[in-house]
Amino acid sequence: MDLDRLSAELLRSLRGHRSQVQFSRWLGYRSNVAHTWEAGKRWPTASTVLSAAARVGIDVTAGLRRFYKVQPAFLDACDPTSPEGISLMLQDLKRDLPIVEIARRCGASRFQVGRWIRGESQPRLPDLLRLVEATSQRLLDFVAVLVDPATLPSARGPWARLEAARSLFWRMPHAQLVILALELEAYRSLPSHDDAWLAERLGLELWEVTGAMDRLEATGQIAREGPRYQAAEVRTVDTRRHPGAGASLKRWWAGVAMERIDAPGVSWSYNVVAVSHRDQQRIVELYRATFRRMRAIVAGSAPAEGLMLIQQILLPLDRAEPDLD
Repeated sequence: MDLDRLSAELLRSLRGHRSQVQFSRWLGYRSNVAHTWEAGKRWPTASTVLSAAARVGIDVTAGLRRFYKVQPAFLDACDPTSPEGISLMLQDLKRDLPIVEIARRCGASRFQVGRWIRGESQPRLPDLLRLVEATSQRLLDFVAVLVDPATLPSARGPWARLEAARSLFWRMPHAQLVILALELEAYRSLPSHDDAWLAERLGLELWEVTGAMDRLEATGQIAREGPRYQAAEVRTVDTRRHPGAGASLKRWWAGVAMERIDAPGVSWSYNVVAVSHRDQQRIVELYRATFRRMRAIVAGSAPAEGLMLIQQILLPLDRAEPDLD
């Protein structure tokens, strides 16, 4: 996706019904900066964009909560539209991902990326989008904080495919396993596509693989390229708009873990403990940090040589449990 073009479309969407001159003056500028921005001649900084979004009535804080699915700590510390807020957000997204790796994914120097994350300078809008994608692989979800991706020409198709994939994955959970298997080096080495090979490799029934392949192809998540199929880039399953879907999906994957708990290579452990509420919260924070660190490792992992199910469960066992959301 051309992120310069996407940036121009996003800015145009924020402007709404106002003329470029009106929008520029409304934001406090004397010159027609909106024209300069939308023409790609000079991009606004990240805080300028988020401030403009807030000015037109978008609840940026609520949008970031939806993006994170929890309340990130930096939202309690500062205004997310401020330069400080941008820096803290980037630090939160970075987590344990090396700056060198982020720079490689963004196509920027490690020195520049370091300055952005430390708040010594601000990324311009296209660079902010590159940073978000490099650290989270959820670019369109971040765009959705500000505007509806379906209204942007560059994002409309990818967003529709992403939404279709998410809907498919919670309705047919094993389809997520099938699409990931298409990235395996072993699959790419096959002389041609073979449903039976996938079924044996994944421990699924042949009809499950065949059905998943049909639905994946029908929704545009895979396409045949030569003798095999190529998978689209979908990594997250958003169930917030489907009541009960999240719990259903978790039960399905927990069932997979139960069925295969004695299989070779399975690492499974548990602890039943009694701790203070304060330490329960510390455990929750460690849980979140660990999961984000694993996601960062996965984002940069290559080649695809094996599939894993990574599950983390924190389960209060009494009636005085703290909020673990």
